[in-house]
Amino acid sequence: MKSLDHFFYPASIAVIGASQDPGKSGYQIVRNLLDLKFEGTVYPVNPKLNDLFGHKCYPDLASIPETVELMVVSVPAFAVPEVFEQAAQRGDVKAAVIIASGFSETKEPERVELERRVVTIAKRAGIRVIGPNCVGVMNTKNHLDTTFAAGIRQVPGGMSVISQSGALGASIMMFATNQAVPMGFAKWAHVGNQSDVDVLEVMEYYRDDPDTKAIAMYMEGINNARQFLQVAQSTCQEKPVIILKVGRSEVGQGAAASHTGSLAGSDNIYEAAFRQAGILRVDTVE
Repeated sequence: MKSLDHFFYPASIAVIGASQDPGKSGYQIVRNLLDLKFEGTVYPVNPKLNDLFGHKCYPDLASIPETVELMVVSVPAFAVPEVFEQAAQRGDVKAAVIIASGFSETKEPERVELERRVVTIAKRAGIRVIGPNCVGVMNTKNHLDTTFAAGIRQVPGGMSVISQSGALGASIMMFATNQAVPMGFAKWAHVGNQSDVDVLEVMEYYRDDPDTKAIAMYMEGINNARQFLQVAQSTCQEKPVIILKVGRSEVGQGAAASHTGSLAGSDNIYEAAFRQAGILRVDTVE
């Protein structure tokens, strides 16, 4: 099993911070999973609730008696390390999507250290992490949706999406699936701060995924240009890769850097790298 399979094909999901408040992300995540009829088991976790949408609600991760493969963490940032300590003690959690923000993207030393602490616990326990500061993944094959975006139609298709922006990534899906003839998708991922899993690992996963026929990506910046070029070239030999890259102007580069913490870099360098790899660059969501 590939390590990212635990994100896209989990047999069970614990939603830490599940909520009955429609204004909370923990509400919409559970709602999406249940409304879409996710094929696995969903365990809502909230110490203040006995049940949620007809499902038993557990006070904490440690109290779930069955196996938990993936956990979606939607609690305040400073509560996240304790969740990972519980996951490490369980020993069965293989992957985690951290919805919570307030980590390294703030550039505050205390918050940067908080993210490092969480990743250290995760690595010690063998837990892969997407995020923090992200909205996670979708897979139409098993009706998986860990996001808190409401109203995204799961229309099966051959396109898989990688995004460095949750909002832009969701916009791409809403635009694609709400056409007169909807453009479907196979998988979708927003990588957030890339504390562990990054865009290149997702691209490699999509390259080897039989359900993915083409890859679409919203990019703000890449920190490892050499590795990007290697992965992109190998991927483009297998499947078409279409990238919407922001940051043509200095203003755009600044916006991208402030959003993801990635180095936007010179647009001319990206343009040359895309041509060399065989990537098709586009300028709009449409």
